Amino acid sequence: MCGVFAIFSKECTSVRHDYIAKKLTKLLKHRGPDGDGIWTNKKEGIILGHTRLAIIDLSKNASQPMEKYGVVISFNGELYNYQEIRRILEGYGYIFHSKSDTEVVLAAWHKWEDKCFNKFDGMFVVAIWNKGRLTLASDNFGEKTLYYSCTRFGWIVCSELSVLKKVVDLDMNMGSEEISSFMSLGFIAGPKTAYKNTYRLMPAEIIHLYRNQTLYKEKYWIVPNFKEVSGRVSPLTENQLDDITEKLIVSLKRRIVSDVPMCLYLSSGVDSSLIAALLKEELHYDINCVTVTFDDNDSHDEASNAKRIANHLDLDIHNVVISTSKNSLLSKSVIDHYGQPFESLTSFAISRMTSDVSNKYKVGLTGIGGDEVFAGYGKHDFSYRYSQLLNLSDNMAWILRKLNVALDRNFISLICAKRYQKYIALKNYPMLPVLNDIDGFTDWTKKTYPAVQSFEKDMYNEELIGVMPNSRCISVDLGSMSSSVELRTPYLNKDLLDLLATYDYRSLIAFGQKRILRDILKRYLPNSLVDTPKRGFTVPSNWLIEKYRGNSITDALPLSIRNLTTQTGYSRNIDRIITRSIILTQFLE
Repeated sequence: MCGVFAIFSKECTSVRHDYIAKKLTKLLKHRGPDGDGIWTNKKEGIILGHTRLAIIDLSKNASQPMEKYGVVISFNGELYNYQEIRRILEGYGYIFHSKSDTEVVLAAWHKWEDKCFNKFDGMFVVAIWNKGRLTLASDNFGEKTLYYSCTRFGWIVCSELSVLKKVVDLDMNMGSEEISSFMSLGFIAGPKTAYKNTYRLMPAEIIHLYRNQTLYKEKYWIVPNFKEVSGRVSPLTENQLDDITEKLIVSLKRRIVSDVPMCLYLSSGVDSSLIAALLKEELHYDINCVTVTFDDNDSHDEASNAKRIANHLDLDIHNVVISTSKNSLLSKSVIDHYGQPFESLTSFAISRMTSDVSNKYKVGLTGIGGDEVFAGYGKHDFSYRYSQLLNLSDNMAWILRKLNVALDRNFISLICAKRYQKYIALKNYPMLPVLNDIDGFTDWTKKTYPAVQSFEKDMYNEELIGVMPNSRCISVDLGSMSSSVELRTPYLNKDLLDLLATYDYRSLIAFGQKRILRDILKRYLPNSLVDTPKRGFTVPSNWLIEKYRGNSITDALPLSIRNLTTQTGYSRNIDRIITRSIILTQFLE
């Protein structure tokens, strides 16, 4: 993992451009404490910069920016299948002078240009200078962050929005769409940001930037659609489970390649437990494990079960205790950390988690992505169980409400949501009346979520290609890189997803949450260690709400939101809306 930046001006670089480059290098040092470099071509008006976290090939031969064949590259991330691609390129006559994956990416670009990205299994963003243009590209799932802004100094590209904001004066751009996005989802959906002419590079995206400040975008891969199957759904066969297991083993084998020590962040959940089991039993890899607990929330304590799993597999495990107090958890404000309104506090917890062991491990494996790929969230199960009710016509839903049937009023609120609001309703019920008071919310939902065809599939896609890159990947990237630690995600693998898409989608969710992964895990662990309740990795934020209840910030909130504080029965949703309102108000102030 590293920090990447670029400056591309239609004029020759000036003293001011040099200053910006040095400032970016300094501010991105936490992402790459092992070295840095700046490459400049003043005639072409281009600067590429890099701060290095050395993981593969620790020698200076792998330093960046790297120049070869008339191509200059600044690369952040890991190309997991670089050894296979290197062998292919050597067959074409390419000679390599390092053992790094960066040199492989450079040679692959020289050979295939944009087509090279379809050959990659990795997590990465890359800035490439070649033939008078600057090319940006990201991995299939958007695991790594990269922002680009059209400024008075030209194009400026940077790994972190908060860093970019500190170096260049960015004009705020919080219109109705951005506010609606944040209040309903907890983030501003990319590629937009809270600033004018400033955007985030999205998953599987290639962008060519030109000196005249124009750009060209394209996608090199899209999430595959599951095949359409009617009739009775059946569980996957043992042979199908074998195929999935093999894909996971290949993914893990590629992701344990490292020249520095590595650990596994092990919870008691299925996702990380299966990684531990496959590493131990199939790859015979004795990985050290780390588990996390919060000091004031027993519901998040998974240490005892994680220890039982590690002991069963004969793996060492270390417990990290995270304090959830504001002063202990937050080293900076939410806005300073993310650079824009962002609800999740998970990044701060990941930062504490990784910092505690960063002196021993530079790389960690996680089970992140398992819920998205295998439809493991409760909302996936809910959308499948109640798909017929959720797909009622607006008129039928209205009749159901008027009949006042004996259903939970929250459930009725969800059912009666407009078809284009179903996803938002499922995440925020019964808060739609509040959200509808936000100017532009209805127009935004119509544009963002058109009429639902297959609600359960829409739910799957939205979590994987919407929430994953816009929320969870950002939290993981910022949290881990603040401690100079690289987190790898074996479940975010396109070959695995392509395989799952050949099955009946219903088989993922019809027989219980993550039944597929549980069935595989039971080959390695006893049922008592597999069939445990699902617990999410969430950070208690009650202190944030309590701090601002009744003060000037809360008073500035819309009346419909303030009125919620006096209601009962909606505590989770009230807290969510109030938390977002507080963060938004702080930003706008």
